[in-house]
Amino acid sequence: MWILDDSGRPVAWRVWVKILHVPGLQFSWEGWTKLPTGAWVATSHKQLGIDLVKLQELVGAATLGEIESPDPFASIL
Repeated sequence: MWILDDSGRPVAWRVWVKILHVPGLQFSWEGWTKLPTGAWVATSHKQLGIDLVKLQELVGAATLGEIESPDPFASIL
């Protein structure tokens, strides 16, 4: 289940799993960063206040070739 702020941006999500007998685990979506492409990325995801995912050194481009050369997927296109 997505938990959204007043603008519609996710602030957290909650998941329920059969193997865990807890009333849903909630993970935050924080540290929003806008990439040069205009895409917004949440750079931090926490659960119970503990950093589970912390993204750093983000890059964005219209194509993978603009970020990484040579494009590792070029041969299959």
